[in-house]
Amino acid sequence: MFPHPMFDRLSLQRRTPMSRCTTAVLPALLIVDGISKRYGQRGVRDISFTISTGTVLALVGPPGSGKTTIVRMIAGITRPDSGSITVDGKPFATVTAPAHTMGLFLSAALIPKDLPALSYLQYVAQTQGIDRARCTAVLHQVGLTPREGRHQVQALPWAQRHRLGIAAALLARPRLLVLDDPVPNLFKAGTEWVTSLIHSLAEDGVGILISSRQEHVLCPVADHLVALDDGVVITQGPSGDYPGAPS
Repeated sequence: MFPHPMFDRLSLQRRTPMSRCTTAVLPALLIVDGISKRYGQRGVRDISFTISTGTVLALVGPPGSGKTTIVRMIAGITRPDSGSITVDGKPFATVTAPAHTMGLFLSAALIPKDLPALSYLQYVAQTQGIDRARCTAVLHQVGLTPREGRHQVQALPWAQRHRLGIAAALLARPRLLVLDDPVPNLFKAGTEWVTSLIHSLAEDGVGILISSRQEHVLCPVADHLVALDDGVVITQGPSGDYPGAPS
């Protein structure tokens, strides 16, 4: 039904999405409607999808396919040339409590390297009006120890920096979580940790957008997949409909 070699390797057990556990219509947290953006000869064209409460959408594709461009438009960093994006029913720029509405992880490289990990979280918490005690809780949530929290960011392995970036995105307990390629080149234990976290957050009602080049990691935990190549959608639909996806 969705022929593409990208999905030939899927073989893991999928979670049961919230949308299949209830007959109620779930509220839309994120609506992306026909967005396009050009950078010279590159960009994305006519992208549409919706994420509801407790559902996970995986945005997959090779490097340069447009995943980060889409994430940056959702975050309000880049404006689309056409189309619209609404977060919780309104443009994200007009949301009164943005950190509580959407948590965002873009890149571990953006985290200041000369701060201890816990101090970085405390700084982010202060800017968002969040109690400092929450910082210790999210460190534990992402599997970082108190000792690792005292290490400078530059002393942490790359995989631990990704966990720290995700912890910062979780500080305000957002209703929508957007993760741009949080599992690049991680070992199996790292990918298992990320998928376990996504599963847990979705069960708690968080809507999640996660982008990655590793579609075989995301399919088991996603409800829907949007596959990109060269800035356009090549296939889109429930993840269970893809060839090789587990039932």
